[in-house]
Amino acid sequence: MSVRLSDLSPEYRAQARAAGASSASKYRNERVEFQGQKFDSRHELVVYLERQRQVLEGTIRAVIRQVSLPLPGTARRIRVDFAVVENDGRIRWEDAKGFDTPMGRLKRQQVKDAYGVEIELV
Repeated sequence: MSVRLSDLSPEYRAQARAAGASSASKYRNERVEFQGQKFDSRHELVVYLERQRQVLEGTIRAVIRQVSLPLPGTARRIRVDFAVVENDGRIRWEDAKGFDTPMGRLKRQQVKDAYGVEIELV
């Protein structure tokens, strides 16, 4: 039986947070750490490891994590999980998502309209 943070009284919830416990994420993803790098989900880690394998095989030139792009007309930004540099120098933008959201679609469309950049969901 597991106990969720929200099941605890405010006093014990504060103690649990101070000890490092956190409440469940909005989309139930589990943050993971691998070789000192933190990933927002296991899926993002799996995609990263696949891209690293492709770099070693020479099928892509590089992979860059957590690239931040300004959203046009606002002070807000969108953080794209991966910028994949192809061998011919082109850049492919990827976001590791378990499922899409209306806000995610809107932000990707804003980036596409402003910069001509297509962000692919993987």
